[in-house]
Amino acid sequence: MIMKDTPSVVNVVLWFIVVVMGLGFVGAVMAAVVADAEDAKGNPKKFVIGMQRPSTRSYWKIPLMNRGLPPVSSDDPEVLAIMYFGHEIITCRS
Repeated sequence: MIMKDTPSVVNVVLWFIVVVMGLGFVGAVMAAVVADAEDAKGNPKKFVIGMQRPSTRSYWKIPLMNRGLPPVSSDDPEVLAIMYFGHEIITCRS
């Protein structure tokens, strides 16, 4: 049965939610790379949540990631660019 008021085309945005535990060197870069991934049309498809335990040694990573600044250093020049552009998709919480 087809209802007359049913739209023929429904726009659905499908986001995959990815949680990264620990925002050290591996976790911070992984969160940025996953958030930077795009589909064939250039649209972001993953929403990344970065988790960091609230300790005195690591709590400071959360505000940096939320501003698009890497909490780690890297020899790869693309890491800074990916983290900056990915910060709109990465949500970090402690």
